[in-house]
Amino acid sequence: MARRNEKVANFIDIDIDEVVRDESTDLAVLVRIDKDQKWIPRSIIEKMEPKQITVQEWWAVKEGFV
Repeated sequence: MARRNEKVANFIDIDIDEVVRDESTDLAVLVRIDKDQKWIPRSIIEKMEPKQITVQEWWAVKEGFV
């Protein structure tokens, strides 16, 4: 589920199940959300936590998270 990060209006928090691959590439992070896996470009990531990732809002909208 995505929700607006109130601190910075142009970022969205996305709940994830796990980070599948973090160090295999410098360009993206592979995460699992429900039963799907999704590559997220590092260039749009603001913050990563074990169960949540904060990304640029335009990307979250484009990918259907919002």
